[in-house]
Amino acid sequence: MTTRPGEAQESNSADLKVFRSGARQFWKKTNRKPQRAAHSDDLCDFCKSLDVDPFIVPQASWYPASPEYPVVVSSKEYLPLAKEHCRLCKVFVAAWDEVRPDPSSPKKPRLKGDIRAFSYLQSGHPFPNNPYGFREQDPVWHLDTLMLAATPTPIISPSPKFSGPGHEIFSFIRAQVQYYTENKGSLICQNVSPIAQSGVFIFRPVLQQPDVSQINSWMNRCKRHHQGKCISTNEDVFDLKVLDCHTLAVIPAPHHCSYVALSYVWGPPSNCTAKPTLPNDAPFAFPQAIQDAIKFTSGLGFNYLWVDKYCIDQMDESSKHIQIQQMHLIYQNAEVTIVAAAGSDENAGLPGVGVPRKTQPFARVGRKEFMFTLRQPQQVIRDSIWCSRGWTFQEAVLSRRLLIFTEDQVYFECAEMTCSESVTPNVDAVPEGLRPRFCQSLSSGLFWGSDFAAPGGRSESSLRQFRQAVRDYSRRTLTYEEDTLNAFSGIAKQFKLVDPPVVHVFGLPIQNVDLLAYEFVISLLWFQPGSAKNVRRQTGFPSWTWVGWKGSILFVDMSLTTFQQSVQISTIELTDGTNIDLRELYERSLSKRANLSSPIALRLDAHILDPAGFTGLRSDGRTILYGGYGVYVSPEPKMMELGRIFEDLKGGILHCMAMGDTSSVLNEVDSLFTLVIRVEDTSRLGMSSFSDAHRVCRLVIENLPSATAIFRGNQLDRFSHFPAKVRLI
Repeated sequence: MTTRPGEAQESNSADLKVFRSGARQFWKKTNRKPQRAAHSDDLCDFCKSLDVDPFIVPQASWYPASPEYPVVVSSKEYLPLAKEHCRLCKVFVAAWDEVRPDPSSPKKPRLKGDIRAFSYLQSGHPFPNNPYGFREQDPVWHLDTLMLAATPTPIISPSPKFSGPGHEIFSFIRAQVQYYTENKGSLICQNVSPIAQSGVFIFRPVLQQPDVSQINSWMNRCKRHHQGKCISTNEDVFDLKVLDCHTLAVIPAPHHCSYVALSYVWGPPSNCTAKPTLPNDAPFAFPQAIQDAIKFTSGLGFNYLWVDKYCIDQMDESSKHIQIQQMHLIYQNAEVTIVAAAGSDENAGLPGVGVPRKTQPFARVGRKEFMFTLRQPQQVIRDSIWCSRGWTFQEAVLSRRLLIFTEDQVYFECAEMTCSESVTPNVDAVPEGLRPRFCQSLSSGLFWGSDFAAPGGRSESSLRQFRQAVRDYSRRTLTYEEDTLNAFSGIAKQFKLVDPPVVHVFGLPIQNVDLLAYEFVISLLWFQPGSAKNVRRQTGFPSWTWVGWKGSILFVDMSLTTFQQSVQISTIELTDGTNIDLRELYERSLSKRANLSSPIALRLDAHILDPAGFTGLRSDGRTILYGGYGVYVSPEPKMMELGRIFEDLKGGILHCMAMGDTSSVLNEVDSLFTLVIRVEDTSRLGMSSFSDAHRVCRLVIENLPSATAIFRGNQLDRFSHFPAKVRLI
C-alpha cells in the first residue's frame, strides 16, 4: 500500500483533532452520577433488619470515648446468613477480609470477627499518635462519623497481658483497627443528609473518574488560606519551555504563565536513552501517563503542562544542565504537580483518566451509606515504585501542591493540608478556636510534615533538615549513579534560601560562617547502617561523601552532645588543581556567578590511632579486640574474612583517624569518633562505635563505606596516637 504525499500530515492532523475531542468529551461526561439506593430485593433478610441508628452520630450516647466499642454485626450470627446477591453483604465481607490475629504477622491465617463501632475522629487518623488534636471536652463530637471495623473474635492476643478483661484488651483492639485502616481503609456509615456534609470530615464514594470540582476546591482553599507556605517564588526560570495542551507543541513559556508540572517514572533505561518523539508529530505517540496528564491539565482549566521528557532537550547536554540546575524553580512555580504514582512506568497512565481504576466497596441502603474510605493513600504512595525513585523525591518536596494519582483515588497534599477523594477535611465546620490544632494535624503529610526549609524562612534546625533530606533521598534508587547529586541539587538549592544559607560540599552541609570547620567535621560523620542493601562504591565521586556510595545514609545525631573536633581541615582540593579553605568555598558557593570546580580531596591535619592497639581475636571467633574493647564487625563476616580485617588493622593497612570526641548532655559519657581509611589510597571505608558501658565497638568496613569508630568513655588523649597529614580522596 502506497501513501500519497501529504497523506501522513493529514493523518496526524486528524489524530490531533481526535485527541482534542477526546479530551473535551472526557470532561463533559457526567462525573458524579447519583448512587442507586439498594432495592429491598438487593438485600438479604439480615441486612433488611439491621439497625445502625443507635450508633449514628449525633444520636449515639457512647461517644466520644467509650472503652466498650459496641458490636454492630456479629460474625457468629451474620456469616451463615450472608448472601452473594446482597449489596451490603459484599461490603461487610470486604471488611472481614483483612482481619488477622496479629497485625505484625500478615502471613497468619485470617479470622472472622465482629464488626464494632468506633469514632472516626479517634480511630481514623492515618497517624495514630496525632488524633486530629481534639480532646474529650471539645465541642466537636456531634460532628463525628461512625466508623465500623472488624476485630478478631475471639480476641487472640500475642501477649498474655491482653488475655483478661480490661483496658489492655481494648488497647489491642485499637492496634487491630490501626492495622485494619492502614491496609483496607475505614468502613464509614452515615446518613444521606445535609448533616453528613457538615461534619468534621466529608465522606464521598469514589467514582470512575476524578471529581474535578472537588479537586479545584482543594486548590482554591490552599490559594486563599495558605499564603505563607504555598506561594511561588518570584524568580523566573531561564529558557523555560512548556507543552501547549491545545496544539500539543512545545513552546517557550509565556511570561508569568500558569502551568502544571508532571512527576512520573520514566521506566527502564531504554525509555531514558531514546530520543523522545516530537509531540506534534503524532499525538497518540505520547506515553499513556503524559496523554492522561494533558487531558487532566485541560480539565483543571490550565493550558500548559511541563514534562521533563519533552520540555528539556534531552540531546543537548548544555541546555539539559541549565534546566536541571533550575529544577527547584520549575516545580515551585508550577500551580500544581500531577504525580503518576500508579504502575511502574510512563505507560501506566493516570487511573480514572485514561485507564480504569479500582472500584470502591459501597452500598446505599435507604437513607444510609456504607462505604470504604479505601486504603490510606499515604501508605499506598509509600509502597509505589514512584516513591522509590531518586528524581521523584525532589519533584515532590519542591512542589507547592501535589495531586497524586494512586490506583483507586486522587490524593492532595500541600504544606498545610492533606485531602483525598474519599475523605475531605471540612475545616469550616470546626469551631474557630480549635482550627489551629486541627489544621496542624492535617499537615502531617508525606513531604511537608517536618516543615521543610521554607523559601526565605529562618530555621534553627536547617542543618538537621538537610541531613534528614539526605537520609530520605538515599533510600531511593537511580538508573544512572552519575545522577546522584543532580537529582538532589534542587533540594540543595532550596536550602540556600534559609537564613543563614546552607551550602554543601559534595552533599555535606555547612551553614554558619564562624563554625564552618566544626559543622563540616560533624557532616563527615555519616554512616550506612549494617542492614543497608546493595551498598557499594559509586565511581566518579570522592569516598568521604555519601554521594560516593550507594545505599541508605544516616548521620551521627549530635543533638544531645557537645562535640570537640580533633581534626583540622587545612584546604579542599578542587578538580582544577587549586586548593581553597572552607570559608572561601562557602562564599563562592553563594555567588551565582562563581564557576566553582568540584572538590576531589580533603587535606587534613589529623591524629591516627596506634595500630598496635588491635591485639587479636576473641575466643568466640566473631570479635576483634582493641585493648579491652570488643570490636564487632557489621555485617558479620566469615571467620577468615574477620582475620584478614584484623591483620589489616594491626598491620596498618587500615587506619582509624580521630575526628573528635563528645560529652553527652544527659549522662556525661564521653565518645571518640574516628574514620576508618585505607592507607594505600587514603580513601574512606567506614565508621565504627565503641561503648564503655558494654565494652562494645561496631566497625563497618570492607564493602560498606562508613566506619566512624565511637570509643565511649574515652577521649583521644587516653589513646596512643600519632599526628599525620592526610589527603582524603
